[in-house]
Amino acid sequence: MAKPPLEIFTPPNILKAKLGGTIVGLDMAAIARGEAAIEELSIEFIDWMRTGAEDLAQIRASFGETPDAGARQKLYCASQNLKTQALTLGSKLVARAATSLCELLEVPISPPPSLLDAHVDAIRALVREDRTHEDEATASRLVKELEQRTAEVRREQPIA
Repeated sequence: MAKPPLEIFTPPNILKAKLGGTIVGLDMAAIARGEAAIEELSIEFIDWMRTGAEDLAQIRASFGETPDAGARQKLYCASQNLKTQALTLGSKLVARAATSLCELLEVPISPPPSLLDAHVDAIRALVREDRTHEDEATASRLVKELEQRTAEVRREQPIA
């Protein structure tokens, strides 16, 4: 019995077509436009972070007045949103502080109000003073302290 002839199928390179030709010869103008768009977004990002930090403070105040499950969830969501924004655009210290706040809100009992306030105040200060990168020694120590305090609370009240 004769074997059927071998057929080689090469699928079309859709990515290459979308880029408008060869991948090797990248369009430097397109790259420059992309970098300019990112730069423009980074300027807007500062405003987003400031707005997010102030919203977080307002939600924290609401939670202080009415510490129910709904208010706690809003505070958690606000800190999660801020964490995501910070991670997206490289504000590592804000992301770490917001992550610590999220972890604090995950414990079954109501976290110490002073520790909640410390997180919110730290996030607001980090954003306001643009101390968002881990090479900021004082800001980095502050965030590390918040993380340690959160870890202590979590050890005392493990998540069910």
